[in-house]
Amino acid sequence: MRYGTLALALLVVGVAGCAQHSVEITPAFVSTQNYDSYSCKQLKSEKTRLTRDHSQYADVQDMIAARDEIYTAASLFLFAFPLLLTTGGNADPADEISHLKGQLRAVEKVSITKNCPV
Repeated sequence: MRYGTLALALLVVGVAGCAQHSVEITPAFVSTQNYDSYSCKQLKSEKTRLTRDHSQYADVQDMIAARDEIYTAASLFLFAFPLLLTTGGNADPADEISHLKGQLRAVEKVSITKNCPV
């Protein structure tokens, strides 16, 4: 019975400490006013840049999330609680991904308003 309780406690702590995968991160609010003065060409260029940056940050975030999942699984399997302390949680990549997603959303909204093929 004690091992079951310990395993449950480790599971709760482990899952709570895991970093999110990039697709699970919600976009931050970014005002479309930042892009209202952009031409269609500038909007397309900005979307390309933001998409590239998002992809790079998403790769890092997904590696962090995968590492956290491995550490959590190892901790649960081995009851090695100190491994749970190495999980990173959501740090800078997640914040940047959220902001980039918000920027992409704002660029897409302005592109639609201006009838730009982006």
